[in-house]
Amino acid sequence: MTTDTFDLMCTATGFTKYFANTQLSSVTTALTLENINQVLTAYRIPPITLIDTYVGIEDKAGDITQVNPWSATHILFVPDVTVGQMYNGPIAEQLEKPDGVLLSTRGNVSLSIRREYNPVSVLTKGECNAFPSWPTVDRCFNLYTASASTWA
Repeated sequence: MTTDTFDLMCTATGFTKYFANTQLSSVTTALTLENINQVLTAYRIPPITLIDTYVGIEDKAGDITQVNPWSATHILFVPDVTVGQMYNGPIAEQLEKPDGVLLSTRGNVSLSIRREYNPVSVLTKGECNAFPSWPTVDRCFNLYTASASTWA
């Protein structure tokens, strides 16, 4: 959740009433991140983590644009900050090396250089066979904050 969304949540009348009704005896009435997380943890709901992040996305021209991947109308409750893993599979050129290609591996990326002499050209290629995994998806909650009567 972003800091702005957290601030909006703490000022919402419905949330403040709900929070006051779910108070634990050891929690003060202040709407702080620590107090809210203590109540959420007591009800076995994942705590709130404030995340303000931007991701750089590169286009064909090589220009990098900073994009915020988080939606302002959704709050995602996850059991841990690390939501999943990235798995890597085999690369075809590593298994069956083509003729006339120089191969190298850097981490999970296979680098290949192909040279042609008529006309003279050099093609350099980086390849990675990767896919994401989200094993805790069944333990996550998505709260839609844009409407009190609509699911999204």
